[in-house]
Amino acid sequence: MDIQLYHDMPLFDDLERIFNRRMNQVFDRFPLWDVMMNNRSATVSKIPMDITEFQDHYEIKADVPGFSNEDISIEHQDNTIFISGKQNNTVEKEDKGKFYLQERFFNSFSRSLKLPSNVNFDAIDATLTNGVLQINIPKQEVVKKVSKKIPIK
Repeated sequence: MDIQLYHDMPLFDDLERIFNRRMNQVFDRFPLWDVMMNNRSATVSKIPMDITEFQDHYEIKADVPGFSNEDISIEHQDNTIFISGKQNNTVEKEDKGKFYLQERFFNSFSRSLKLPSNVNFDAIDATLTNGVLQINIPKQEVVKKVSKKIPIK
């Protein structure tokens, strides 16, 4: 079984791109839209990641610039790994001027991956270096199920 990305269906990705492009076309006509609407809500994005399979483990590398270890959560349930992050950046308000665009206020991301059954969840380790999250997921031997014919008495 291969690693399966949740929420990464080509049809929905295409629809999302088309929708975003159309919405941007509408709101690009109003250059100060964010200011007028005081838009400071969270943006949830998909982080770019690479997934590589080696002989003895899987490796996930994800770009998470600006996030610290405390901002990121990695959990697993059944054969699914959940990677998420939430960042609260408080921007100092200065009396010198008025914001016309404020994009560095709040950010979060979430990804989930369905992993094969040969993963050793107890030995997963993760490191964060220079904005790159690396998750190493060791493989383990899969116990093959033996079929046995049961005689009828």
